[in-house]
Amino acid sequence: MASGSYRDDTEEDANRPVIHVSEMETDSHLKIDLTAEQVRQGHTGDHLRYILLASFSAVLIALFGAAIAYSV
Repeated sequence: MASGSYRDDTEEDANRPVIHVSEMETDSHLKIDLTAEQVRQGHTGDHLRYILLASFSAVLIALFGAAIAYSV
């Protein structure tokens, strides 16, 4: 049994839409059913450190360029 395929019988879980994830998209190569929240949690923060590094570098370059432009 794949993780995420079990269900709580609470009223809140019964009203959540279920997303069917194919076996090609899982690490275990098993078809599973997940809620939208469970699917989204796996993709939060992809490559965040690279985005922050690129943004920080761009700000430093812009500030360095402004300092050179106004120091002349």
